[in-house]
Amino acid sequence: MPLSHSFTSPFEKTQLRLLSSDSTTDNNTNDGFMKDYSDDNMAEQLANAETTSDFNELILAHTENKNTHGASAVFYKMCLDDKTQPNVETYSILLDYYTGHPKMRGHAARAQSLLSGMSSSSTSSLATPSLSQYKKVLKCWSEALNDHLFASRTHDFFLKMLDDETIGVDGECYRHVITAWCRSKETGRAFKATSLLFEMEDERSARSSAAPPTMDLYRSVLELWSTEEKSHINKAPSILERMETLHKREPTTSAIKPDLSCYKLVLKAWASNSAVNPASAGHGARSLIRRMTRVTLVPPDAECYAAVILALSRAASVVAENREGAALARAVEADEFLSVMEDMRRKGITGEEGEEKEEDHGELLRDCFCNVLRAYAGCRHPDAGTKAKQVLDRFTKVHFEKDTQPNAEMITLAITAWVPSSEPLKVDHAADLLRSMLETYHNESTTACNAFINVCIHATTTRDHHDVKREALLKAIRAVHNLKSSSHGAKPDYLTYRLLLTACIKLLPPQSPERTRAMQNVFKNACRDGLVDHELVKLLYKNTSLETYRKIVGALPGDAASATGGSSGMTTLPKRWSRNVHVKSVDGIWATIAMDGKLVVTEKERDSRMKGLRSKRNQKLLRGGRVKY
Repeated sequence: MPLSHSFTSPFEKTQLRLLSSDSTTDNNTNDGFMKDYSDDNMAEQLANAETTSDFNELILAHTENKNTHGASAVFYKMCLDDKTQPNVETYSILLDYYTGHPKMRGHAARAQSLLSGMSSSSTSSLATPSLSQYKKVLKCWSEALNDHLFASRTHDFFLKMLDDETIGVDGECYRHVITAWCRSKETGRAFKATSLLFEMEDERSARSSAAPPTMDLYRSVLELWSTEEKSHINKAPSILERMETLHKREPTTSAIKPDLSCYKLVLKAWASNSAVNPASAGHGARSLIRRMTRVTLVPPDAECYAAVILALSRAASVVAENREGAALARAVEADEFLSVMEDMRRKGITGEEGEEKEEDHGELLRDCFCNVLRAYAGCRHPDAGTKAKQVLDRFTKVHFEKDTQPNAEMITLAITAWVPSSEPLKVDHAADLLRSMLETYHNESTTACNAFINVCIHATTTRDHHDVKREALLKAIRAVHNLKSSSHGAKPDYLTYRLLLTACIKLLPPQSPERTRAMQNVFKNACRDGLVDHELVKLLYKNTSLETYRKIVGALPGDAASATGGSSGMTTLPKRWSRNVHVKSVDGIWATIAMDGKLVVTEKERDSRMKGLRSKRNQKLLRGGRVKY
């Protein structure tokens, strides 16, 4: 019976159409390699072809030119002619071509269709597809990065192989599917790859002849989990534990013994997940690196210590919300690991092989210094400022060249660490850091200035003396003045004025004329710079009397609506006072600040938003032209 008649079911007909279709995706992906099969030379050969061998030569010529459509068209013509039915060589040529170019879209699907045609054919001249051919197609799917959902389709084809009792899957088949999931961006890819990896381990436990997972597979899955940042923090450590258990059971199999790269990937997984679960990540990373040095005898390198420092740094900020002492302990642990990295750098032991480029390790060490400073700044402990100063001094004087200075972020973090300190001279220490910041990093001084004002606000933690408070306020005002007078682009922002107003409230005697004048000057400067936000107005409204508030702002809540716009009898502030602040209400509409600091949406703003929505082209299309504009 001719092969064309063997494709009788709807599924088989679909496979044949797929092989012969003029796919536009192939034209887009071949980038000029595909040539028209109907040119003069090819058309003449196609017309003169009489035997299956002649057609096979044409298909081979098309595949050498990467002409997918031409080869498929010749194959389709062969299937329609009873005398020139495709044989084993035909399928072999096409299968080798499709599987040899997996990144060309549609090739993996075509290769799978060929196998379906071979297995369902009633022609005796066609042999049943072999396991090696199935492996070729499976590998093609795993490398078809340009195909939609290629990992899921690889997995589906693998499951079909499992369901067919005549096909025996082996470790290589598992490896192709796991590799596909590791390359994929699909949701749940890490779970799928891990599940298949565990299946290989279980198969090895049941049959000693089964191939165990290779080290490359373990690394690929661990690397996949090291980039997952949202959940399932214990997955990577559990895979590492299974590796260690499997190696203890088979100590002679050195291919599955965890090496430094495996431990490093798990540490990076802890650091990556520390943004979601900082406390658990910090504890897990610290425990693992200690186990590396004491139990497994795998010496950690600089990247391992950097991952632990990052995890502990984030843990310190979270623990500080409940326990300041525990938070400081996390920061001190990060500092100790930093000291180990410094010793490694002095001894020249930095990388896996004992050597690494000096500039690369220097940049990594700089990031670790920054993370330790972030830990001290976030732990909110009275001793954090002193310890942060020591870390910054070590960076400047010991480990780097004389012309290397701490970056802007490091200085800002060191200033922030002085906020909870009980040191009498903490404002002076912070002022020295701010001065160096203004001299070195002109364009990035705003954040550091805000941190310094926050230190001045908490000057009351040293001595409850009016002169000390007044001196701290004067230093804060002087810092803002220096920032405004700078000619390098850095200027105060809305947070600067909010903090400065808080400093006036905290550091000057209540109900004193001096305090009223200071608050009035801060508010006027914020209005002039267009940096009045609703939190600043709330702060002023809650900490002054109604008479003082009317004197500073010019009106009170409940006064008649003015020309600046308002609703429900509520006066709103002029918009020019907030021209440099993005003010939006809860529902995303541009809002106006009311006299009591609340955000209100005027009828004018609401009508403007609705007019914009109605004028959108997609809204007109959704209404089907029923609304006239």
